[in-house]
Amino acid sequence: MTYYVTVTACNMASLCTMATSDGVILDVTAPRTGNIMDGTRDEDVQYQASRTFLGCKWRGFHDPESGLAHYEWRVGTTPGGDEILAATNAALEEAIFHTLSRDHQLPVGQTLYTTVRAYNKAGLYSEITSNGFLVDITPPEVVVTPGILDGHGSIVAGTSISRTTLRIGWKFKDEESYIERQYLSISSHQLGEFKSSLLKIPGLVEEYTLSQLDLHDGSSYTVKLVACNMAGLCHSSDTGAMLVDSSNPLTGALAVHTDHAAGLSRHQSGWMTWNRTRLNLAWLGFSDLHSGITHYIITAGSAEFGTDLTEGSTFVLVQHNVSGIEHEDEGRVQTGVVDTNDLSSTPSVFVAIWAVNGVGLKSDALHLELELGAGGKLELVRRCQSYNCEGHCVCAVQDRTCHHTRGCTQLLDGGSKNVLAVTDVTDLRFTTSEDIDYSPSDTFMAARWTVLKQQGLPFTQYEVSLGDSDSDYPTGVFDSHSHRVWFSVGRQTSAVILLAHGEDLSSRLWYSFFVRGWYNATTYNIFKSDGVMVDTAPPKTTDNQALAVIELSDDDRVKDADFQMATDTVRVSWTNKFLPGAAGILKYQVYISTSPGGHSIHASDDLTTTKYTARGPESTSSHSVLLQCPGLQQSWPGQLGSL
Repeated sequence: MTYYVTVTACNMASLCTMATSDGVILDVTAPRTGNIMDGTRDEDVQYQASRTFLGCKWRGFHDPESGLAHYEWRVGTTPGGDEILAATNAALEEAIFHTLSRDHQLPVGQTLYTTVRAYNKAGLYSEITSNGFLVDITPPEVVVTPGILDGHGSIVAGTSISRTTLRIGWKFKDEESYIERQYLSISSHQLGEFKSSLLKIPGLVEEYTLSQLDLHDGSSYTVKLVACNMAGLCHSSDTGAMLVDSSNPLTGALAVHTDHAAGLSRHQSGWMTWNRTRLNLAWLGFSDLHSGITHYIITAGSAEFGTDLTEGSTFVLVQHNVSGIEHEDEGRVQTGVVDTNDLSSTPSVFVAIWAVNGVGLKSDALHLELELGAGGKLELVRRCQSYNCEGHCVCAVQDRTCHHTRGCTQLLDGGSKNVLAVTDVTDLRFTTSEDIDYSPSDTFMAARWTVLKQQGLPFTQYEVSLGDSDSDYPTGVFDSHSHRVWFSVGRQTSAVILLAHGEDLSSRLWYSFFVRGWYNATTYNIFKSDGVMVDTAPPKTTDNQALAVIELSDDDRVKDADFQMATDTVRVSWTNKFLPGAAGILKYQVYISTSPGGHSIHASDDLTTTKYTARGPESTSSHSVLLQCPGLQQSWPGQLGSL
């Protein structure tokens, strides 16, 4: 209330005049408090990097009785304290900052509190203290240097066989102010532009698959990661140069003595000879333009692709020699020694040589038969007969066959012979055998196979191919009129098949890995994997404003809640926000953080969904969940709603 004082002045003649004051307001209550934020940004600052800057903002102080007179602010190491900055008049401003001298810097790692006091015109005051902030002067630390994740398009560390995908893993840590945001970019060391844009990703992500790229064989690419903490300090790290090569090495020839061509002086003394326990081999012509040859794999046996004559019945590794004898335009001659079992009673041997390039890809095998001639000479068998009914032989033009015979028999389920199980994999080092159903890469497929049932004849060799999953024969990938359909891998039990440029697998379709296992010269069976769907695009979010990730209240399960009283639970819904795409949604993971996409203070277990595929029934993406985290301890009561 306003109280007025009126004074009446009368003279001796009893004539009077009145005068009234402008009034006085009776105010016995302090101003009403508002909200305070550390820092001068639009949101409250929890961390800062500067040791000489202080600032804060406040809103909502008011006094309906006498009005506000001025503000004071102070900063201390305790709530309400002034150990850092003594009380300072802020007039009637609602934002202020102060710069400290270098001799009076803020402490690191200690919570600092800002207090604002509002005075009314009656001299009464009220104050509020912020929730505090910390000074962090160290940027994020690299725990795991960015690199290609093992087994996802990578056989040799730091390289990739995929032209369209790169799966990168890394780990930053910042124990003081946590990782708030990260930036990912890819660049090439080659001249010319590369179609890529900077990606901003949440601070909690530690792996990312770059898809739908257009990488070039023989080029090296670098992926750079920048991690920024909540104090605004950033640190960068990169993968280093990552070589990309999606092509197999070219197959060469043995450097044998010959009288069948003019001017061919390959043969040298001591090459292509044998004794009772050794083969001295020489070869040339294997090459790889993009990543070079690193080593060779050699087998020797008494039958096609056999290993029974190799000591230990295994293969031999020979490193590529970069300083060997150069033979005209055919490259440097390579030599290798194969220790064998006793060859004294063996008329001939079958030798297979694979070249392995710098990214771990094998060439087609150089598969030949050598006669163990008199005087220790190895003679190449130049005229031969097919060793199976498909015309496979050791003397045909490369990638071709000899005259094939009739009478091939394809068994069903192996008949009384051994049966194979074929497993689609993305682990190109084949250290694990977990079957996959989806792949982000459209340029290659890989598989491994094992004998599921041992019930008769073993396999003598394998051929591999790709095709539509709905077919019992490999169709839909390789055109039999212009390409080979089957690729021989000898007796290896795993393989990677790459597609040439322009022959990529189609997204949203199912493909199987086919293996043709031979029991003898006339009998084989075809086995295939259960199939892989190629999906080159990540899940998308809809732009429909009515579909969003929202917090829910207990009273309303539809509308977004901006405020809640519960301190130990958060109810979240994201109904139809994510579009299933070709491969559907495999799982969701929910995080709670104090900044959008920043460091997680609570993370859910993976929420596995019902699989949605192009083959199965349609499903909705209605999903909500209740997170319970009392004392920040994870507790997961389960899913709410339908998938």
